Amino acid sequence: MTSNPTMEATTPTPSPMAPILNRTIPGTCHPLNQGTLTWGQDGLMAYGSHNMVVVVDPATVQVVQCLNKHRANVVVVDWVTSDTTRLQLASGDAAGQIVSWDLHAGEHLRQVQDGNLPVHQLRWVNSTSLLAVHPPNHLILWDMVAGTKVWKKSYGDSILGFDLSPFHPDTVLLRCEHSFLTVTDFSLVKCPKSEGKKFYLVAGKGGSPGRGVEGTEQKMNTKSTKLRRMVRSMVLGDMGELEQQDKVNDCMSAVFHPGVKNQVVLAYSKEVLIVDTELGQTVGQINVDRSNSPLAGMEVARQKPVIFLLHESGSVSVWSLKNGLTVASTPIMMSKSQSLLSFPSTPASSMPPMDGLLEVSYESLTVSEHVRLGKNCRVLGLAVKPSTQAEVAFLTTDGRIFFLNLGSADSSAMDMPIVTLSSLSTTSMRLTVSAILSSLSPSKAVRMCPPLTTKNWGEYRPLLAVGTVTGHVQVLNVSTGLVEREVAVHSAPVLGLEWTSTNPAASLLSFAYSSITGSSSGLVRNELVHMDIITGKVKHLRTEQGREAGEPKITMIRVSHLKKYFVVAFASGPFELWDLTKLCILRTMPKKFPHITALEWSPLHTARVKKSGSVSPCEKEGSKEQNMKEVTKEHIVLTDHDGQLYHFTVEGHTIKDGTKIPAETGLGTITCICWKSDMIVRGDTEGNVNIWNMKTRQSKNIHTGRGGVKRMSFSPGKNNMKIIVLYDDGV
Repeated sequence: MTSNPTMEATTPTPSPMAPILNRTIPGTCHPLNQGTLTWGQDGLMAYGSHNMVVVVDPATVQVVQCLNKHRANVVVVDWVTSDTTRLQLASGDAAGQIVSWDLHAGEHLRQVQDGNLPVHQLRWVNSTSLLAVHPPNHLILWDMVAGTKVWKKSYGDSILGFDLSPFHPDTVLLRCEHSFLTVTDFSLVKCPKSEGKKFYLVAGKGGSPGRGVEGTEQKMNTKSTKLRRMVRSMVLGDMGELEQQDKVNDCMSAVFHPGVKNQVVLAYSKEVLIVDTELGQTVGQINVDRSNSPLAGMEVARQKPVIFLLHESGSVSVWSLKNGLTVASTPIMMSKSQSLLSFPSTPASSMPPMDGLLEVSYESLTVSEHVRLGKNCRVLGLAVKPSTQAEVAFLTTDGRIFFLNLGSADSSAMDMPIVTLSSLSTTSMRLTVSAILSSLSPSKAVRMCPPLTTKNWGEYRPLLAVGTVTGHVQVLNVSTGLVEREVAVHSAPVLGLEWTSTNPAASLLSFAYSSITGSSSGLVRNELVHMDIITGKVKHLRTEQGREAGEPKITMIRVSHLKKYFVVAFASGPFELWDLTKLCILRTMPKKFPHITALEWSPLHTARVKKSGSVSPCEKEGSKEQNMKEVTKEHIVLTDHDGQLYHFTVEGHTIKDGTKIPAETGLGTITCICWKSDMIVRGDTEGNVNIWNMKTRQSKNIHTGRGGVKRMSFSPGKNNMKIIVLYDDGV
């Protein structure tokens, strides 16, 4: 069988563009999403973004999936850690709902719920059993295959979190509101019968938490009024005084040390404590210097005695166990009166300072550089890669994820293909930022790039421009979901965007305005900027006009279809016509010209070549040389507050008046216009859509009853006359 050369020649070249799939692009995070960042055994990460669960691939630094089933903010996420079950996780929200997910199919497997209070913590015990804390004091083991409860246990104290012992499967540590419970009869089959062994952390000098450990049967006789009041409140159950304690005394995390038996690591805002559960004593402490910011998260490594601490400033510090201090050497370093055996019989008034009794000590290995957090931005959680434990990531409220790599400071040891914590020397380490996953910021303006055509088939990229409330312009690739560019352009929220190039889409116009202090007439200070997204070059326009004390605010900018002109419209002033090629103003309409409410360029245009000796206002003096140049004629239609439709023609450097169509009966104030072929469609504030056929001179009104029309647009394609209408409540 021979091939047909004619058919091969007419076959279009495949586009290099990646397919555009249905996807959700995550934005900022809610404060309730704190602590949801987790790193799974398969190398993927997951976190909560408002009511969605976002799955990220750290290898490519991009969002893989957005799981949307929750109706409330996601407060906890946990991966399945099983050799038989892969790519499965569970998430809980602020309304008490727990959802298990299968990432292979991108669908939820099971939904369970007990009450409508936020789930405090989740942990997969195996591939089918999920242990959860439901407020205020319920510990429930769920069978996520059947969606039923295996057992439910209620305790006397409010439970905030828990951790399973890596060395004793029947031991669970419960972090309560003002104490800790150690449960030693945990089982997957029957409910624990015991209430657990309770212990408190007794305040020491200055009321700092956790200088010693007190069991439930022991009593501390101290002269400290603050300490007596705290212990009395615990015994009598009066927590009113404890609620007034500073947040420094609140334990934010309590976990078993995964690499050392019988050790619990407790994290507070200003210190970290290492508690020996067998001795019933605090055996180690990490103090945060006053110069450093408080802690916001903690992760304990398994391969080496290393602790990662996340600070509120956005830095991560790495601490390692200091050699030379062991339990065996403690009696040699201390006298018998200071040994641990004499603690129960030693009066509190004669107890030596606890700082001299620390058996283990941690030293700081390295601290990452402080990242620049925006205004009202804070960190939400820390995660460590389980396989290597040399890769760290933390999440911020603006939706960004910072990836950091722990490596050797020695340049000769940087050739290892896979860096693990166990292979690194603790004598010289450094923690550096390797990548940042950006997210969409809160926005007031979005604009999709010009559509795909036969002319830009080879280099078309589906780019979406987003104007944020912070004055930044983000350029998002819709096919990959990545923010490819982010440029600080304005000093106020971006209110409008327009693409100024088609083949390829590489430049933008944006505007913003800021109010003037003391101005009661509504005058503002406008900003009009042209930006090249490839080079990042930003050019401010209307600099001469911007020097005025105040002017009416810009309401819209519209670029012609040939990308040669653009119009700047104002709220209470005449509009301006600009040359987009030279970025200079061509004409300002007279002040008596009616104020416009909507404007649209015609897709129909003509071009002709003429001999011209004139110069435009953009050209310098003395350049009047006759030459052959192409002059294009483009058309504009606009409406005023009375609903009248004006038609203008722009040719070269002049704008000419055209026809004027009286206002249509039954229409309110026109808010938007779209033009395609011979059809002009107008939408008003009352939900009416007017269709005007220029060829037949006929008009048709459609009352939608959906409220005011915000925007309309024709679908791309030569003969495709479908139109989409945007309202306040949908499309």
